[in-house]
Amino acid sequence: ATFTKDTADTDGDGFSNHDELVVHETDPADANSYPGKTLNLNISRNGNKIILQWDGGTLQKSANLEKEWINVTTDDGSPVISPFQIDISNKEEFFRVTE
Repeated sequence: ATFTKDTADTDGDGFSNHDELVVHETDPADANSYPGKTLNLNISRNGNKIILQWDGGTLQKSANLEKEWINVTTDDGSPVISPFQIDISNKEEFFRVTE
């Protein structure tokens, strides 16, 4: 038997019926059932700086993994944008990117 890939998007959520059903195991007939977004945080070092880079989402930090996560902001309270540099002499912190 030969099957063709179903490229239609029955529920209009931007994912093909094939991708939802076969790749992501979501319901291709339900617009509220769609694959989650993958967020990446890339970390590099340049001299005394740690450089964090990400595509979309909000950078957050925490003093330790048991404390609350807070958005990383500029002095005026705006969210920081990628790339973001951290002085290596700062205290230990954990970072993540959220939607």
